[in-house]
Amino acid sequence: MKKTLLSLLVITITFSAKAQSYLGYTHDNYAGVQSVLFNPASIADSRFKTDVNIFSVSGSAANDLYGVNLFDVYKKGYDFDTQSVVTAKKANNGIANFDIMGPSFMFNIAPKHTIAVYTRARSLTNLRNINGSLVDQVKDGLDQASDFNFNAGNPNGASHAWGEFGISYAA
Repeated sequence: MKKTLLSLLVITITFSAKAQSYLGYTHDNYAGVQSVLFNPASIADSRFKTDVNIFSVSGSAANDLYGVNLFDVYKKGYDFDTQSVVTAKKANNGIANFDIMGPSFMFNIAPKHTIAVYTRARSLTNLRNINGSLVDQVKDGLDQASDFNFNAGNPNGASHAWGEFGISYAA
């Protein structure tokens, strides 16, 4: 169970996104109410007369400690402990971004006149200068780790979470 959870965690935090959340929606006229997150004026040219979002999630996470080949992970017999690439340093980093769009809707009130109402919750977390060697030693628990010396260094992290409620009119 621990291996499964650790594997899932590492797989999740090895994905990297180089742009905003909800990739692919940025410049699309078929994005509906999602497009209000990036450019509120774009809803005026939406191809939908009405769009309702009940719930959607976007997330990304990355780190420079563990790396896996995503296509190999799903192969039968994959062993995370032996087949993952570990790049342990005295100052490893990680980042996570999660975005949840709650109940939202958009509708045209006239040609080229649109109103949108949305709810959203976001979270950004950044960890810096984490001793990767220490994490690698204790990942299976302190009972499993052999004796070792470590210097914790100067680790730090920050996490921000907030909610949004928005109303947008575009013409």
